[in-house]
Amino acid sequence: MHDTIAIDDVELEIQFSYTPGRPAVMYLPNGDPGYPADPAEVDIEEIHVWGVDVTKSVPDRIYDYLKERILQQAEMGEYEPDEGY
Repeated sequence: MHDTIAIDDVELEIQFSYTPGRPAVMYLPNGDPGYPADPAEVDIEEIHVWGVDVTKSVPDRIYDYLKERILQQAEMGEYEPDEGY
Protein backbone atom coordinates (compact mmCIF):
# COMPACT_ATOMS: atom_id res chain seq x y z
CA MET A 1 0.00 0.00 0.00
CA HIS A 2 0.98 3.58 -0.44
CA ASP A 3 0.10 6.81 1.32
CA THR A 4 1.40 10.33 1.80
CA ILE A 5 1.67 11.76 5.30
CA ALA A 6 2.81 15.32 5.94
CA ILE A 7 4.94 16.24 8.94
CA ASP A 8 5.77 19.94 9.34
CA ASP A 9 4.92 20.63 5.68
CA VAL A 10 7.19 17.81 4.47
CA GLU A 11 5.35 15.12 2.55
CA LEU A 12 6.54 11.59 3.21
CA GLU A 13 5.60 8.98 0.61
CA ILE A 14 5.19 5.73 2.53
CA GLN A 15 5.07 2.20 1.12
CA PHE A 16 3.72 -0.25 3.70
CA SER A 17 1.77 -3.42 4.32
CA TYR A 18 -1.23 -3.56 6.64
CA THR A 19 -2.78 -6.61 8.32
CA PRO A 20 -5.93 -6.05 10.37
CA GLY A 21 -6.19 -7.44 13.87
CA ARG A 22 -8.36 -10.33 14.94
CA PRO A 23 -10.71 -10.09 17.93
CA ALA A 24 -10.37 -12.48 20.83
CA VAL A 25 -12.69 -15.48 21.02
CA MET A 26 -13.38 -16.80 24.51
CA TYR A 27 -14.77 -20.18 23.41
CA LEU A 28 -15.04 -22.02 20.12
CA PRO A 29 -18.47 -23.22 18.96
CA ASN A 30 -17.70 -26.72 20.26
CA GLY A 31 -16.91 -25.37 23.75
CA ASP A 32 -13.11 -25.59 23.49
CA PRO A 33 -11.06 -22.64 24.74
CA GLY A 34 -10.75 -19.83 22.20
CA TYR A 35 -7.76 -17.66 21.38
CA PRO A 36 -6.45 -14.22 22.32
CA ALA A 37 -6.80 -11.13 20.16
CA ASP A 38 -4.15 -10.35 17.56
CA PRO A 39 -3.37 -6.65 17.11
CA ALA A 40 -3.38 -4.98 13.71
CA GLU A 41 0.08 -4.70 12.16
CA VAL A 42 1.80 -2.20 9.91
CA ASP A 43 5.14 -2.88 8.26
CA ILE A 44 6.72 0.22 6.73
CA GLU A 45 8.76 -0.89 3.74
CA GLU A 46 9.99 2.43 2.32
CA ILE A 47 9.80 6.14 3.10
CA HIS A 48 10.58 8.71 0.40
CA VAL A 49 10.95 12.47 0.68
CA TRP A 50 11.20 14.41 -2.58
CA GLY A 51 11.85 11.13 -4.39
CA VAL A 52 14.76 10.11 -2.14
CA ASP A 53 14.61 6.91 -0.05
CA VAL A 54 15.11 8.01 3.56
CA THR A 55 13.86 4.83 5.22
CA LYS A 56 17.10 4.04 7.06
CA SER A 57 17.64 7.60 8.28
CA VAL A 58 14.19 8.25 9.78
CA PRO A 59 14.41 8.53 13.60
CA ASP A 60 12.61 5.85 15.60
CA ARG A 61 10.13 8.35 17.05
CA ILE A 62 9.06 9.46 13.55
CA TYR A 63 8.89 5.84 12.38
CA ASP A 64 6.69 4.97 15.38
CA TYR A 65 4.51 8.03 14.76
CA LEU A 66 3.99 7.01 11.12
CA LYS A 67 3.02 3.46 12.10
CA GLU A 68 0.54 4.77 14.69
CA ARG A 69 -0.92 7.23 12.21
CA ILE A 70 -1.38 4.48 9.60
CA LEU A 71 -3.05 2.24 12.19
CA GLN A 72 -5.43 5.06 13.16
CA GLN A 73 -6.36 5.64 9.53
CA ALA A 74 -6.85 1.90 9.04
CA GLU A 75 -9.25 1.80 11.99
CA MET A 76 -11.29 4.50 10.23
CA GLY A 77 -11.52 2.23 7.19
CA GLU A 78 -9.11 4.09 4.91
CA TYR A 79 -7.12 0.97 3.95
CA GLU A 80 -8.06 -2.49 2.79
CA PRO A 81 -6.05 -5.48 4.08
CA ASP A 82 -3.20 -6.65 1.90
CA GLU A 83 -3.98 -9.48 -0.49
CA GLY A 84 -3.59 -12.91 0.98
CA TYR A 85 -5.08 -11.95 4.32
